[in-house]
Amino acid sequence: MTNAMGLRERRRIETRRLILAAAYTLFRRRGYDGTSVDEILAQARISKGSLYHHFPSKESIFAAIVAERGERCSEGMARAADPRATLHENVHSIVRASWDAMRADDDWPRLQMEFSLLASREAWAREAQAASYEQCRKLIAGFIEAGQRAGAVRRGIDPAAAAQLFMALSDGLLVQWQTDPDALDPDELIPPMADMVSRYLAATPPTDEDRRPANTVAGLDKP
Repeated sequence: MTNAMGLRERRRIETRRLILAAAYTLFRRRGYDGTSVDEILAQARISKGSLYHHFPSKESIFAAIVAERGERCSEGMARAADPRATLHENVHSIVRASWDAMRADDDWPRLQMEFSLLASREAWAREAQAASYEQCRKLIAGFIEAGQRAGAVRRGIDPAAAAQLFMALSDGLLVQWQTDPDALDPDELIPPMADMVSRYLAATPPTDEDRRPANTVAGLDKP
């Protein structure tokens, strides 16, 4: 019985993965509005019943993709934080992890902008995007709260508001990069962005040691 349940669960997970991978491929090629459920079925090579067993609508597939991408980014940022590092090092590592997750798939930044535009028009898309943002905000706010407890971050800062500002800065960089990629190199802007955030958060002004080149931080590759 246990083996049978395990097999069913593996099949369930694999079918769900096939659906999301197929939908992502088609959204990338044709856009969300240009993709039909029937095309997702053909791409995934599954029956309509199998798809609707996992997802009641194309909208729910969209929400699942957004949620998984948000989780992947949050997990990367969580791994980047190091309790032994300075505030500036950690901010830089978190910013770098966020952008590395963004650029791990060349198509995702463009799709994210399309999804954000969709969220501006449709309530269900807005809810999916808001949930993903909230997950990321909570992680960043938790990092800031931990810094306050350790005495590295100013007590007067509202962690939730600071997390929103952090994300707004990163999202603004994304929009500019996607709009005019030849005029902007994120690798060149990540260090000064980390410096700006660190100066805002720091309980004491950052030292030259705190601002040493990012490629000397353990565990980070050179840009």
